Amino acid sequence: MRKIDISKIELQIQNIDIFKNEIIRINWSSNIGFGQYTIYLKDNRISCYSEAMDCDKDKDFLKNLLILLVEKAEIKE
Repeated sequence: MRKIDISKIELQIQNIDIFKNEIIRINWSSNIGFGQYTIYLKDNRISCYSEAMDCDKDKDFLKNLLILLVEKAEIKE
């Protein structure tokens, strides 16, 4: 069970790094600390590592990060 209610943290994306078109690293900060969320893309599979912010089938932290990413996106016309 998660000790921290993800909906109540003040999550921010600091920057995003992409390596070899296979690894996306999202550097984040919040009122509970900071860290990195790494997304691996290989052979049509997506794997994630979050320094214990998500585990097993719990993906709430990733969902919140991706919502922030979408909110920051600028659509090019």
